[in-house]
Amino acid sequence: MSNGIGAESIADRLFEKLERRRSDDGLSGANVLVIAPTPDRALEAAIVHEGADYFTTATIDDAVMVLNLQAAKWQFIFIVSNDIHNVSENIPDFMALRRLYPALPIVWLSPKLAHDAFGSEIPTFCDAAVSLPVSDTSLHLAAVAARKNRSRARSGDPRRTA
Repeated sequence: MSNGIGAESIADRLFEKLERRRSDDGLSGANVLVIAPTPDRALEAAIVHEGADYFTTATIDDAVMVLNLQAAKWQFIFIVSNDIHNVSENIPDFMALRRLYPALPIVWLSPKLAHDAFGSEIPTFCDAAVSLPVSDTSLHLAAVAARKNRSRARSGDPRRTA
């Protein structure tokens, strides 16, 4: 038998989740397309913890195929790379992805990054960059910055969130 406290707590959490979604901050309620050569369970757990759903592809070509079939479903693209040299080789592909889907915020995640980057120091192919392993807080901040940076870029404003 329920005493109502549990239902009240659940209602509070649902209201909080709805408010976060309304504010358009973070990943709450978002669908994230993750491009990663190998699954990153910690990242996947952080995405779920933020209240989002995800789908992982191993290659950019696979991601483009998914996006071509269901572009409206996705709110973010996360690119995971463990090797900086691999990123250099793939920049033309990343830029092509940016041109094909200019409205989608792109977050780059790599253990090779010295620190998280949300401002002018991030590469042009992405809207935020996060060092792996990622914390829930870093992931949330990256999502907020990526949305703002993408919105600014689309409106012609070259400034990026610092």
